Amino acid sequence: MSLSRHLLRLAPTESTPPRNPKEGNRQLALLRRDYGRQLKQIRKEYINEMELQRIEKLRKDTARKEALRIANEERTLAKDAKKKAEAIERQAAEQEFRQMLQMEEREEKLEHWRMREKKIEEQKKEKKEILHRQSSKWIDEPDLVKRAMNNAFGNLPLSYPK
Repeated sequence: MSLSRHLLRLAPTESTPPRNPKEGNRQLALLRRDYGRQLKQIRKEYINEMELQRIEKLRKDTARKEALRIANEERTLAKDAKKKAEAIERQAAEQEFRQMLQMEEREEKLEHWRMREKKIEEQKKEKKEILHRQSSKWIDEPDLVKRAMNNAFGNLPLSYPK
């Protein structure tokens, strides 16, 4: 209740004026004393009301601040959880990328090894082919002895006893 409403309650009530001045002075003193008491009581009520409003406002502010604090904590926890999830996802992606690179590297090494083996095999085949071509000109051992004898003694006429 506001102070103006309280003061309206103090409005004087209409009464008949006193006939004797002493009686008037006595009634006036009584009215003033009652007015002072009423005003004192109204001030106490007003102060109590203001205190109650201040306490209620303080309680509401405290509740609002607590709600904000809880909301901030929840938001912070949600952000932290999101960051952790993103970190785990990023680590998984990095691990997958590393594995992919390792697989590509292994594949390249394997391909290089296969190419090298193929090249070595081709060189062996070439050597065999060259050796085969050269060996086709070679003479077998029994023919070699015969040819050697022919060449050595072939120009000489041999006389056989008859």
